[in-house]
Amino acid sequence: MEDTLNSGVDDKIIFQYAVNQKLPIITHDRGFGILYHFSQLKTPAIVILQVLSPHPEATNKLLNKFLSQFDINKPQNYGKLIIISKNNIRIRSK
Repeated sequence: MEDTLNSGVDDKIIFQYAVNQKLPIITHDRGFGILYHFSQLKTPAIVILQVLSPHPEATNKLLNKFLSQFDINKPQNYGKLIIISKNNIRIRSK
């Protein structure tokens, strides 16, 4: 697992690993939205954080607020694309 998730690993490898392990993906990388859209696989929940500056403080604040209201591990949330910004949360399904 450690080799799979090191920095610099291709998004497709991380995406496939998350699908196989049924793990949600939390990222700043909008490329995972493209992988989600074009994938024929049943994908886990993908959370894309959109912050002006991806500093840990801003990211943690946004993520904590979201996770206090939404359980990404619930079965009905599997396969959702969730885009979070400071003022908006969008949830998409295939």
